[in-house]
Amino acid sequence: MILPRLSAGLLVLTAASCGGSTPEPVQEKTPGPVLATVPSAAPVEARESWFEADREEHDFGLVHPDSLQETRFKLVAAGEDDVIVDKVVRSCGCTMGELFVLEEGESVPVELNRPYAPGTEFELLATLNTSEKLGTQKQSVRVMLSGRDVPETFWIHAEIKPFLLTEPKMLNLGKVSTLEGSEGEATVRSETGEPFKLSCNRDLLHESVDVAFTPIEPDEDGRAKAWTMKVRVTEGAPKGSLTPRISLVTDIVNEEAVVKDEPVMHRWPFSVKAEVDGVIDVLPDRVSFGTVPLGGAAVRRFVVRCKDPDFALSNLRIRMENASPGFEEALQVEATEVEPGVAWQIDARLADLTRPGPFQGTMAIYVDHPYEEFVTVSFRGAVAAPGN
Repeated sequence: MILPRLSAGLLVLTAASCGGSTPEPVQEKTPGPVLATVPSAAPVEARESWFEADREEHDFGLVHPDSLQETRFKLVAAGEDDVIVDKVVRSCGCTMGELFVLEEGESVPVELNRPYAPGTEFELLATLNTSEKLGTQKQSVRVMLSGRDVPETFWIHAEIKPFLLTEPKMLNLGKVSTLEGSEGEATVRSETGEPFKLSCNRDLLHESVDVAFTPIEPDEDGRAKAWTMKVRVTEGAPKGSLTPRISLVTDIVNEEAVVKDEPVMHRWPFSVKAEVDGVIDVLPDRVSFGTVPLGGAAVRRFVVRCKDPDFALSNLRIRMENASPGFEEALQVEATEVEPGVAWQIDARLADLTRPGPFQGTMAIYVDHPYEEFVTVSFRGAVAAPGN
């Protein structure tokens, strides 16, 4: 059960990865005016615990992503010495810890560096944010006390399972031609077996991805326990690795959602992967001149080829970009059409470089295809110093 939050307590401002690495404390802030500040007490003999607690760990059980799980640990200062709180740290950015002290029946934020007498009652509010989390999560909140190196540690854990289950878990379309596109499909089910309606957030959808949903054995309201989702990478997709995420959305309210002031539906991100092959090939697309003698010359050749039978490769426009000083002036380019409308041979001749040392540059070849405006070739090499 999620309890109502009190006023801001001792907020944890410590960040670390979710992998359980050692927490790294950063600046803490004392809420409200500091009534008293005392120097840290001299180290005293360590005892097993400086708190008597109602428990040292809490299991939230099976929960869904995008939820905010909270619990309160009841603590009492034990022993004969005052308790002085230095700070509270957390093990993960998904975890928060706030420490309160009970004064006259009310929970108020604890004050750092203030002595609290034995018998003082505290509450430690521990919060786990399950957004974008799956599987078993076990995190800690640690209360650091003055005069003791070993913190008082309290554990929270949960088994996080999404409302939506997909088969496969992600869709790999492999190599896709931008001229043809490609599609695949997945099955989407509810973890509870509850019927639902399924859609996606199309405002977040990649412009080269199209998604269609079909219910399997829907009821009269159009809900179904399972859906078929077809994903298509469309023609004209950009060349290179395409890794869009589809934000799946149901019509079932997530009662555990982090956002409390408006209904939040159960949702889940679904990943798609494709390697898009463009319409223009450059072989090779990386050219090395090696080491050129000072004032010497070298020639390198590459081919530009179009794979679209409905497009004529002509009127190439070439421009150098990000060239080392003197490299562009020393580079002479000759383009020859070797297959009409299909392929061009490019000869790059380097001559009369007078500056010793490494050089590099990028050649942009504009072809004006509607799917691929230009391609690039990178150059590198070096000019030998005199006497080498």
